[in-house]
Amino acid sequence: MWQRLPPLRRDGASTPASMPRAVWRERVSALCAACVDGVAADAPARLRESLALLTLAPEAYFSGADGLPAVSRLEAMLACGAQESAALALLPQGASYLLSRGEGDMCLASVVLPLSGEEVTAEGANPALALLAALTASLVLPVRGQADGGQTNGRLADIDGLILPEAHWLN
Repeated sequence: MWQRLPPLRRDGASTPASMPRAVWRERVSALCAACVDGVAADAPARLRESLALLTLAPEAYFSGADGLPAVSRLEAMLACGAQESAALALLPQGASYLLSRGEGDMCLASVVLPLSGEEVTAEGANPALALLAALTASLVLPVRGQADGGQTNGRLADIDGLILPEAHWLN
């Protein structure tokens, strides 16, 4: 199940300073599932955990760590209820995104990371969780594509041994 990461220090660094690639990918997968399955009240915790994971990301998966907001900036956004702004601040420079809110307040977000070229769409209970779900899914999905051209059929996709919540590539 979901395990909390060590807290970030005020300087933006975290303890531990790094994490093995396989462990990081598993944590990103779990975070993605938590964003899709979560309720709106979970968003602040998921945003904090996303910042911690992105700070620990191996270069091959996320090269935008230098552009991440400081912990104090993220906390200031959360304190004033700017969860969507906090989620957008986690996207690397040059990332493209699309955000939509439909009936029943269900939200969808699509993210295309620089150099990936793959559009990943995920849902969430609010815009911040949808953006985080799409971001975290896009961090591991482009590493290895699916045999069916990237489309998922059903609630979960198993990609390279990871179970990820509903995420779609749109070609």
